[in-house]
Amino acid sequence: MKLSKYIASLQEILDTEGDLDCYYSIDDEGNGYQQVHYDGTVLFIFQRDVGSYRLDDVYSDVDAEEYLSEEIMVPIVVVN
Repeated sequence: MKLSKYIASLQEILDTEGDLDCYYSIDDEGNGYQQVHYDGTVLFIFQRDVGSYRLDDVYSDVDAEEYLSEEIMVPIVVVN
């Protein structure tokens, strides 16, 4: 999902339901929920294949600078 689509979806909820508290699911099956405490963050990850990322390869922007010019690393937004 692109950031613009995510924001549009959240904006629609805000417009229709009001300023609600934000929670995230602790797993894919919805077995529990925790409150969101952090803003989104831009991180850089190694690009293994086009459109395929491994979140265990996340680095700060300082680590990524030398790789960005070679298009080895790509920016992502982590929402929680």
